[in-house]
Amino acid sequence: MASVSTKTRPPAEVVGLDHLHLHPQLVPLFEHRSQLHERKRAIEADVLIQNRALNALPDDGSFGANVARRTAVDALADLERRAVEVEAELRAIEAELETTRDAVKAQLIPVMAAEGLPVTAELLDAFERLAEVGTRFAAFGQRSRCLLGTPLASLPWASVSLAACIKQVQRIRERLQRLSEQ
Repeated sequence: MASVSTKTRPPAEVVGLDHLHLHPQLVPLFEHRSQLHERKRAIEADVLIQNRALNALPDDGSFGANVARRTAVDALADLERRAVEVEAELRAIEAELETTRDAVKAQLIPVMAAEGLPVTAELLDAFERLAEVGTRFAAFGQRSRCLLGTPLASLPWASVSLAACIKQVQRIRERLQRLSEQ
């Protein structure tokens, strides 16, 4: 197994993370996105209020009504402009989040793969030991059937299932080895 270079090894506090969104590079981006969503919801609420106010204005053609209507329409236009700005900021933060997320994943993949190798090897050893015991158990069952005319114990599915599990774990181990060497 190749060792992971220190250039790709993230700080120790990052390796202990359970979720990618808790990574120190991503936390401020997620917080900013959340703030933008809050601003967007506030603007949407203000648009509803302003629309209601506009619809409640009298349409009697008086100077005061026309000024109030024009003020409400201008306020709606300003809210729509702000909503467009927030949408643009949201698109930008989403793009930055995706780029940063990809970079963090690229940094973590070799480390996580190296971390998974010993566990995978341990699982593979356990399956191989179990397959060996299963073979002895099958031989015992066959012997008991030959001597007594009926098997005392039988697990015909065990060898087939274990063989498939062993092959799958071997493939996983090979993939983890490749990833840990990146």
